[in-house]
Amino acid sequence: MLYFLKRKICENSFKFDSIRDVDVYKWDPEELPKLSPSESRQWYFFGPRDRRYPTGARLNRATKQGYWKAKGIVHNIVCNSRKVGVIKTAVFYRGRARTGQLTDWEMQEYTLNEKELEGCTNVQDCYALYKLYKNKTGNVPGIIFQYNKH
Repeated sequence: MLYFLKRKICENSFKFDSIRDVDVYKWDPEELPKLSPSESRQWYFFGPRDRRYPTGARLNRATKQGYWKAKGIVHNIVCNSRKVGVIKTAVFYRGRARTGQLTDWEMQEYTLNEKELEGCTNVQDCYALYKLYKNKTGNVPGIIFQYNKH
């Protein structure tokens, strides 16, 4: 995350062929894998950050067939004992708010803390890294904590 997302935000010329720029909230989840060069079961995208704008308006998470809804708590991302960002998870509902049907599609939004961007010139601060996947097990990929007893 620090390597790819920080470079995307700080360097206007940064291009990485395996992660495309896509406004993920404008697409239904079934359409997104076709927009990714990845052949795996997890797809990554750079896109606009899900945050409140100065006007107080929220990013529209509605798609043609449904909407993305925030789920659970925010997880901190820690590197070398310092908090560098957060992960937010959203789930996709088919239909409209309050009557939508929960699907297996989930997406994680990775964002950097403002402090991580200090010293960057030409900052594009509205970017996040998104990981899209289908979750049939109830586990969240990448946030599975293990305790090994020795």
